[in-house]
Amino acid sequence: MTVGSGCRASFQCQYHGWTYGLDGRLLTTPEFDGVECFDKDRMGLAAVDVAIWENLIFIRMSRDVVEVPLEAYLGEIPDAIRPMAISSMSTVEQRDYVLECNWKVYVDNYLEGYHIPIVHPSLMRELDYAAYRTITSRYYSLQHAPIRASKSGGAMRRYSSEQGQTQALYYWIFPNLMLNVYPDNFSTNLIVPLSHDKTLTIFEWYFQDGHSEKAREKIRETIEFSDEIQQEDIRICEAVQRGLRSISYDRGRYSVSRENGVHHFHSLLNEFMPDQ
Repeated sequence: MTVGSGCRASFQCQYHGWTYGLDGRLLTTPEFDGVECFDKDRMGLAAVDVAIWENLIFIRMSRDVVEVPLEAYLGEIPDAIRPMAISSMSTVEQRDYVLECNWKVYVDNYLEGYHIPIVHPSLMRELDYAAYRTITSRYYSLQHAPIRASKSGGAMRRYSSEQGQTQALYYWIFPNLMLNVYPDNFSTNLIVPLSHDKTLTIFEWYFQDGHSEKAREKIRETIEFSDEIQQEDIRICEAVQRGLRSISYDRGRYSVSRENGVHHFHSLLNEFMPDQ
């Protein structure tokens, strides 16, 4: 656990005060003078693999997996969203949500638009559901959601296809990262299992000109719209988790037309976690 932020020349453990260099080497150990069979060079911080894409940092903790480079995971994603220039965006807000469900239930929910007409009425007004498609790749999937054409006299809309706001893109990168690309913002959703039936989702929103007075009201509306969708997903995911505990539950069937992303996720789980 880290505490605080800023620029430092070293890290200090808040328990016993051991100090480490920024390269992870153990530098000082209070009251350890004269201890036998103690080699500071072997007591540094654990090394991890790090890769950077745009303003996102990816870390691989495990040393027991095949080392697939980040580029292979991302595939065509960088080229697809390069026009968004997300590296020049700034983080405006982070919100943490704790759900009473298994992390895979939440991922299942994210990976299909099948539930949108029932669960997300506000989002349904924005998207052309008939043209909604899921495209799977080796380590990720894309839900391509065209913005619905506006009609005069209709309900108020956040986006307008007539103003060049043509699509929303929902990327999922195996196993637990979502990238939500809207016409005017970009958000990440990191899924962290807390227990077998509790999950943390960490949302971060990014905007161009994210701190100007002019943009503040629009940003607030955008985040509240996203929060509305998240609260709807929380309710349905927790309901699914309760259903999984039913003594009569066995298993369901995939929707051939709408749940290929879920099937893709389950196939990757079976490949990398065959005993789960």
